[in-house]
Amino acid sequence: ARPVIDAYLARREADAVQELVEAIGAHRAVVGIKAVWDHAIEGRGRVLLIERDFEYPARIADGHLEPADDAAAPGVLDDAVDALIEAVVSTGGEESGALGDHGPVAMLLRY
Repeated sequence: ARPVIDAYLARREADAVQELVEAIGAHRAVVGIKAVWDHAIEGRGRVLLIERDFEYPARIADGHLEPADDAAAPGVLDDAVDALIEAVVSTGGEESGALGDHGPVAMLLRY
């Protein structure tokens, strides 16, 4: 069963990346952690695409994401990607991986 599941997931990720390419041109997607964060906390995320192993230590300042140099410092999210995934999934969106050349994080928006 594992090969069938792996093939399905790979196909699903490839479809999401293709949809991202088309959506960027139509302004139905955002790229980059700050833009994705802003849209995600507004509940606008439909599909969150994150490159595997991407981590982003950050602070939240006035609702916006700011990078942090020290993941262990007080008030710093050691990995804001986890909070980002939670924000998208909690509003009915879904998460996918493997972006390739399209950066470490992008999001398809709700229409």
